[in-house]
Amino acid sequence: MEALRLPQSTISRHMSSLKHAEWATARRSGKWIYYRLALPENPLQQGVLKLLQAELPSLPMAEEDKQRLCNHLATKQPVNCA
Repeated sequence: MEALRLPQSTISRHMSSLKHAEWATARRSGKWIYYRLALPENPLQQGVLKLLQAELPSLPMAEEDKQRLCNHLATKQPVNCA
């Protein structure tokens, strides 16, 4: 939430949509839900994922989001944001 500068409700709604579209998986632990990127089986999703992985690093907004995330995680635990 802090890294993306969005309210928790917005992020939850978006993550729920990604899960429903099979782009993310989720597991619950107490009151928390942990999401991770799903490994797509659909060839179209595989192609879109490859494109995103290739192009996102070149977008300034994506780099800024990543840097804010790394900064936030560094305050919580040792992390490697390479």
